[in-house]
Amino acid sequence: MMNNDFETEDSVEMGLGKNFGFKELVLGHLKKILTLTCVEWRGGYFSEHRDPKTGIVREIYYPDTREIFASALTSLIVMLKPKFDTKTESQYQMFLENYETIKQHFMKSSSVSESIILGSGFYDVDSDKLKLEEYKQRKLQLHMDFFMVLSELCDHLNYFSMGGLTFGDDE
Repeated sequence: MMNNDFETEDSVEMGLGKNFGFKELVLGHLKKILTLTCVEWRGGYFSEHRDPKTGIVREIYYPDTREIFASALTSLIVMLKPKFDTKTESQYQMFLENYETIKQHFMKSSSVSESIILGSGFYDVDSDKLKLEEYKQRKLQLHMDFFMVLSELCDHLNYFSMGGLTFGDDE
């Protein structure tokens, strides 16, 4: 069983006759990502919970909020990729290179021979767990930095404007 401490399964309501296009889809996803950033960043873990009425013990998985954020950002990248200007494309290539660098650094320094990064339960050596935590923190920071780049792109594309007004204007 998986526990969601925060709302991750919002449905997008599209009533008949309502204007719902790509911009609204992007803004809805931005809202979701902003919601994801309003929680404590923590690794995933299992916890046992006993039902007080039945006495049945269930193991519940609490997902890694950093990985949820990174996945949400990846889908935003996929949506906005066709809208990338030269500057954003260049920053995206740098993002990919930096991500590959931190990933390869972890995999080379880990005592586990793997071709993908595994969950913390697969690493028995404490030094590997510390290296994995460092990798996840660096990955989170890299994704946060690129989220700012995508926010700037959305502003440049005027996605934050509604009816002649722009959010953040001091008029």
